[in-house]
Amino acid sequence: MSELTISHVHHRRVDVDGLRVFYRETGPADAPVLLLLHGFPSSSRQYARLLDALGTRYRLIAPDYPGFGHSDSPTPDDFTYRFDTLADVIEGFCLALGLDRFALYVFDFGAPVGLRLATRHPEWITGLVVQNGNAYEEGLSDRAREFIANKRGVPDPGPLGAGRPLLHRGRCARLPARPARGRAAPVRHRTLRAGGEAARNRAADRRLPRADAEVADREGAFGPVPLSRGAAGT
Repeated sequence: MSELTISHVHHRRVDVDGLRVFYRETGPADAPVLLLLHGFPSSSRQYARLLDALGTRYRLIAPDYPGFGHSDSPTPDDFTYRFDTLADVIEGFCLALGLDRFALYVFDFGAPVGLRLATRHPEWITGLVVQNGNAYEEGLSDRAREFIANKRGVPDPGPLGAGRPLLHRGRCARLPARPARGRAAPVRHRTLRAGGEAARNRAADRRLPRADAEVADREGAFGPVPLSRGAAGT
């Protein structure tokens, strides 16, 4: 029977313009690099099994955005929670780690962050893996269109034009106060489920060795609270 080899995952932090950005890293230093950008509401913890599966062959790096996981969570008064600024942080993160050639894996919320990074530095990108992420409004569901259109203080632009790029919609959207008549409220249900997942993630992280960053002492915001507050314009 062949031996199963699982690489060691390191938990680290790096300073990016005064913000401490937490990230998980595994794999040989000279292996091809894969940068993993997580979804919403989650953290780099969502890639735990992928880090185990690919860590012996690739160098995998998975950061937490500000306000997520174990990265700093500045208040909306101190940090503007927009896709543009999250992309700024990830760009600074890459520069801090010397990452200038890598494949980019983007999931859900990570798509508008990662695709901004790719358009700024196409020379960095060796390949794209896009899971559940849109670059254009064409193809979005009715619920998703309502979600991104409902922004406080922004006039209704009218019907969405086919092919209009989401990459230029930097601000996070605000949920409608109530679901339309006869429709379920899937986002609320998803948030409740995500809260249970967040609790499990925090419990798992509390079991990490203290030597691998101070994860065990941090209750970290895996949920969307700072981002939701910023999105509401508070």
